[in-house]
Amino acid sequence: MKGIFKNMSINLTNFKWVTPSEKINSPIIHREFTIDSVDENATLLISGLGYFEVYLNGKKVSDDLMNPVRTDYSDVIYKGLKYPFNAETRKSIMFVEHAVSEYLKAGKNKISVWLGNGWYIQKDRIVEGEFIYGDDLKTAFRLTNGNDVIESDDKCCYTKSPIIYDN
Repeated sequence: MKGIFKNMSINLTNFKWVTPSEKINSPIIHREFTIDSVDENATLLISGLGYFEVYLNGKKVSDDLMNPVRTDYSDVIYKGLKYPFNAETRKSIMFVEHAVSEYLKAGKNKISVWLGNGWYIQKDRIVEGEFIYGDDLKTAFRLTNGNDVIESDDKCCYTKSPIIYDN
């Protein structure tokens, strides 16, 4: 099922961005939760600073690759650019919305978000120079299942992935 990119205004102060407490390549953020029943209109609104893949109960939610699309996340540090770059950063972040009812079950569930550097942290570019927006990969999500709302928060934990190099 493809994600739906929406041109929407989201108040980012309503989202808690989560990141691992230690520096690791391509971390996987996990959040377990329990629901009584599955709503047929359950949705997941998600973003990652860097690329991400999202899984619910071990199943990949989308076959999309390299989400979210590149944006100017925040003020950027430009180093050694090989061409003039006079663009202005717009400080935008793209969220993707997925229909997720088919991935949920009554009882215990688990969301896993696998993060990668993507455009957010590029330390090894040599053709154009370095574009570094931040030091830590992060995710923010909100899963809505009827009256249940599960969000990225302090209940999230992380694990290392099998990726040892990510650029």
